[in-house]
Amino acid sequence: MSGDPTESRPDSARNDEIANLIEDLLRLRKAGEQVDSDALCRAHPELMPELEKRLQAIDLIDRAEIEAQERESITGTASRHKELRTTVPKNIGFYRILEVLGEGGM
Repeated sequence: MSGDPTESRPDSARNDEIANLIEDLLRLRKAGEQVDSDALCRAHPELMPELEKRLQAIDLIDRAEIEAQERESITGTASRHKELRTTVPKNIGFYRILEVLGEGGM
């Protein structure tokens, strides 16, 4: 044994401890509290690097969710303006319009 604290801990116990820490972190964030991921990693060096990787994944998901909400707010505004324009006809000559593939462009 080399003295590495991660060697003495079974994988399932490590995973359970990491899962519990992440659940606590998410619960605190949902309650509106700021949680320092770096401090959490420093407080649990025995769970590194897995804890850090999972926290990075959570941060990535959070950023993606924020970007999606921002895009939705922009798209929602564009959709309202689009409703003001004339609608696409159901037919052009004897051709039936099934759906709009796109708009604008150059």
